[in-house]
Amino acid sequence: MPTAKKPAAKAAPAKAAPAAIPVGVEEGDPAPAFSLAATGGRTVSLAAMKGKPFVLYFYPKADTPGCTTEACAFNEALTQFKGLGLDVIGVSPDKMPAIEKFAGKYGLTFPLASDPENKTAQAYGAWGEKVFMGRRSIGLIRSTFLVDAQGKVAKVWKKVKVDGHAASVLEAAKNLSLWRGAARPPTPPWRGAGRDQREQPPGAGGPGDPRGPPGHHSSSSRSTIASPTATRPPSSMRPYTPRSTWPNRSRSA
Repeated sequence: MPTAKKPAAKAAPAKAAPAAIPVGVEEGDPAPAFSLAATGGRTVSLAAMKGKPFVLYFYPKADTPGCTTEACAFNEALTQFKGLGLDVIGVSPDKMPAIEKFAGKYGLTFPLASDPENKTAQAYGAWGEKVFMGRRSIGLIRSTFLVDAQGKVAKVWKKVKVDGHAASVLEAAKNLSLWRGAARPPTPPWRGAGRDQREQPPGAGGPGDPRGPPGHHSSSSRSTIASPTATRPPSSMRPYTPRSTWPNRSRSA
């Protein structure tokens, strides 16, 4: 009896080629558009940042040691970034509840945005192969981008080491012409001045202001602390008393 032929095994489907990883942007390239939900019910977008420079940094995961160190460093330097007219925006793949918890835990006041599908990270080249503890994987690459007022990428940091990174970004921001071709907000008159030229309230230094111009401290604007010697005249103005009239104070033996 002839044996039945076994049906030919089906060929295994060919595996799909891995998706190409975008190379991202380089210095001088236009910044890719984005629009993301951020902490505090905010929305951050390239369109909203039109005409002003900003820092956009990508971090892998909220509330992990390296990401916490980096975020807190940016937060501590936020006043200095604001002084240069720059905003700071952080982006991670986390969902908003985790990011809100992270921001509240460490008092992070600048916007932290959620990019759960990694589209913005891919557009900037902050998504690709990385090595962690000897293991290769595809994921978010810690990266920072300094964007100028014209919407062009002025400086790029890839595979960032968090220690001292915020200070490096701040130093670069000071040295780059980030406001080129755009109207920079006026510099307050007290910035860069001596310690007596401090911020004055609205209208200070104007006509009729008894305090005088900014930096001037008239005697009428100073508060006097009462003390026992406050009304005592200086020694040069006290009446002269001849020595012969001094009381005779004999020392005891």
